[in-house]
Amino acid sequence: MQEQTPPARYAYTDDEIDLRDLVRTILSWKWVIIGVTLLATVLGVAYALVKTPVYQARAVLEIGFYTDGNERKLVDSAQRLNRELETVFISIPRAQDIERDAWIDSVTTVRGDNNFIELSALGISRDLARSEVARVVDYVRTEHQEIIEALLENKQSELRTLDRRIDDLQGRRLQSFDQRTEQELDALDREIAHIEDRRLKALDERLEFAQNIDRPRIDQRIARFREEVAQYERQLGHAISNAQTTKEQDAALSALTLMEIRNLEEKLTDRRLRLIDEQRRLDELQRTTIPDLQREREKLVDIDLRNLKEKRDMVRDESQRERQKIVEMDLQSLLDQRTLLAATIAPHNYSNTRMVGDIISRDTPVAPKKRLIVMVAFVAGFMGSLFLVFILEFAKSFRNGKTQTDGG
Repeated sequence: MQEQTPPARYAYTDDEIDLRDLVRTILSWKWVIIGVTLLATVLGVAYALVKTPVYQARAVLEIGFYTDGNERKLVDSAQRLNRELETVFISIPRAQDIERDAWIDSVTTVRGDNNFIELSALGISRDLARSEVARVVDYVRTEHQEIIEALLENKQSELRTLDRRIDDLQGRRLQSFDQRTEQELDALDREIAHIEDRRLKALDERLEFAQNIDRPRIDQRIARFREEVAQYERQLGHAISNAQTTKEQDAALSALTLMEIRNLEEKLTDRRLRLIDEQRRLDELQRTTIPDLQREREKLVDIDLRNLKEKRDMVRDESQRERQKIVEMDLQSLLDQRTLLAATIAPHNYSNTRMVGDIISRDTPVAPKKRLIVMVAFVAGFMGSLFLVFILEFAKSFRNGKTQTDGG
C-alpha cells in the first residue's frame, strides 16, 4: 500500500507551529534572556565608566623658511621632519613600552602642501594632551632655530668674505697676488731643479752602475763558474775512471777515490747552483732592472719634468690674466653681491617654524565612546542570551526524547 503525501496546507501549518514553538520557547526563557542581556549591558556600562578617558589635542605647524638669493627655501622638508617626529615621539617610546599620561598619536603632512605638518596627541586629561603637543612644537622650533642660526652665521661669514674681497680689490690683493704667484713659480722652479739635479742624476748613476759595473761583474762570475764546472766535470770523470781501476787493486785507495768523487760532486753541484743563480740575476738585470730604470728615466724626463715646465708656463700665463682681471674687475659687482646677501638676512626674509593658530582640543574625551560601548554590550548580550536559550532548549529536548525512548 503506497503512502500518501499530505496536502500542502499541512506543511504550511507545520511551519506555523514551528514559529509558534520558537516564540513559545523564547517566552518561556524570557527571564534568562532578560537577565543575560541586562548583565552584559551592566558590564558594558561599568567598563565605559571605569575606562580612563582619553582627550585629544591637535596643532598645525608651518615649517620655517629662509631666503637664498631670490629664492625662498624651507628650513626642513615636511617628509623628513615627519619621519623624524614619528621616530622620536612615536616609535621609540612605543618600543620602550613605558606607560605615559600623554603621547603623540600621529604626525601627518598636510596633503597637497609641503609647508605644513599636523600633530595629534592623546592624554588622560585635556591639559596633558595640550602639553604634549606643546612639547613637540618646542622640540621642532628649537631644532629649526639652530638650523636658521647656522644659516645666518654662514651668510655672515659670506659677508665678511665679500668685505675682505672688496678690501683686497681696493689695495692689498694685487700685492698679495703677486707674492703668491712668485712663491708658486719659485716652488715649481725648485721642483724642476730637484728633478734635473738630483733625481735624474741619481737615476743616471744607478743605470750606469747596472750597465757598466753590475752586469760585467755578473758576466765575470758566470764565466768563472762555467770554467769551474767544466774543470770539476773533468776531474770527476778522471776520478771515476781511477775508481774503476783501483777498485780491484787496493781497497783503501778505492775508498779515498770514492771520497774524492763525493767531494767533487758536491763542488760541482754548488758551482752549478751558483751559476744558475748568477744567470738568473743577469736575466733579472737585463729584463727588469735596467728597463725599469730606463722607463723611470723616460717618465721623469718626458712626463714629470715636462709637466712641471708646462705647469710653470701655465701658472705664469694664468697669473698674468688673473692680474689683469683683478685690475679690470668692476667693484660695483662685489658691492651688489654684498647688498643682495645682506638683504637675505633681514628679519622679514627668514622665519622659524611656527604654530598656525592655537592648539585645538575638545572638552569631551575622544575615548572611550560610552554610548557605542553600551549599545554593543546590549546587542551582544541579547544575541548571546538567545544562543544560550537555544542550546538549553535543545539539551532539554534531547533528554526528554531519550527518556521516552528508554521508557518505551
